[in-house]
Amino acid sequence: MTYAVGAVDGPVVNTTALPAAPPRGVHVSLSGIRHGFMHGERVVHAIWDVDLEVNPGEFVCLVGPSGCGKTTLLGMVAGLVHPCEGRVTLGGRPVRSTSSETAYMLARDALLPWLTARENVELGLAVRGMARPERREIATEWLRRVGLAGFEGSSIRRLSQGMRQRVAIARTLALKPTCILMDEPFAALDAQTRVLVQKEFVSLWETDRPTVIFVTHDLSEAILLGDRIVLMSRRPGRIVADVCIETPRPRDLDAPFSNDGFEAYYGGLVSRLRHEVHGMESDT
Repeated sequence: MTYAVGAVDGPVVNTTALPAAPPRGVHVSLSGIRHGFMHGERVVHAIWDVDLEVNPGEFVCLVGPSGCGKTTLLGMVAGLVHPCEGRVTLGGRPVRSTSSETAYMLARDALLPWLTARENVELGLAVRGMARPERREIATEWLRRVGLAGFEGSSIRRLSQGMRQRVAIARTLALKPTCILMDEPFAALDAQTRVLVQKEFVSLWETDRPTVIFVTHDLSEAILLGDRIVLMSRRPGRIVADVCIETPRPRDLDAPFSNDGFEAYYGGLVSRLRHEVHGMESDT
């Protein structure tokens, strides 16, 4: 059974901070989603009866055991996967193929090693037909925003993993998407670099507030970054919890338990997550 904590009507902001920018994000809807695949001669049910509404500008984290369909749901929103049953819409329009409104960021940076940092950021803009001087200016500005001024001409091979991930963030945000899909984008980073890159991304997200759907196995990360946490069951993936995180922003990513309500959210969800993971292991 799905349960909710608090109202799900957008992020809760720190009232002492400056007013948040109006969201530029788009509404995302997944309704009646059922999906499966063939494994040998049998059908494997991957996702079952998933209904999810994501408000414009909302930061929603999907958490659950491996194989529960989190990445498949991202693929459906991106137009890369078509559900066997159900409907996916983006801004009220059915998703039938890929769209310039969405940007997809993977766990690994997926940069082209034969291009420079700036050329990698320019790539999506070039595909869209933008003139070289304009896309060069935009790429340079986004590299500055992620703290890589002076590294525009650097070979990707010479950059650290943290720097490469920042290039990937710049490439994603330079496209001005209204919906960003992120599949464990910080998982490969060491702990200190991970917090640094998380801070940079959240700061940039708060500027324009695109809609974000973020897959992670790290419950702490989900609580610190998200407006909502959607917890999925073991396969076939169902939504078993939908929790609004009312901890005010900005949040202290360096000291998770210092944030108001963090311990309660973590304690309330970790047992559910362990139950799903252990249940999956007992089924294998």
